[in-house]
Amino acid sequence: MGWTNAPGRVKARGERAICNWDEDALTMGVEAGRASLDANRVPQSIVFCSTTAPFLDRDDAVALAAALDLPDSTDTLNVAASVRAGTQGLINALRRADHAATLLVASDARLTRAGSPQEMSYGDAAAAMLLGATGPGALAHGVEHAQPDQ
Repeated sequence: MGWTNAPGRVKARGERAICNWDEDALTMGVEAGRASLDANRVPQSIVFCSTTAPFLDRDDAVALAAALDLPDSTDTLNVAASVRAGTQGLINALRRADHAATLLVASDARLTRAGSPQEMSYGDAAAAMLLGATGPGALAHGVEHAQPDQ
């Protein structure tokens, strides 16, 4: 598409990650979540972070939990509408880590106009991590805060 935007030719070099035509932030999040789950540690809660979630009026985290075949009792939370959604989701998941294993999934698939400078700059990605699980391979645990001596 360099012919539509001459300055875009420079950015067209190299590689970047993009989702397929039939994927969105939720489907990429499902795959990332599957890769991070362990049969021995089932998360009690799931946090889905995305600024480009496919549904505005539905609970994307519930759909994610269903796609991952998690129990109906799994707590779900959507974090969106801010470029800090992933950071806020991580903070929330770490606060829950003392009480329950939490699956944190962050995913974005930016929509751009074909041939635009944004198309050459943006990428799509999803990442997931299981927080607060105990045992070998646990990524993070809740941290006890030491109280100062009085």
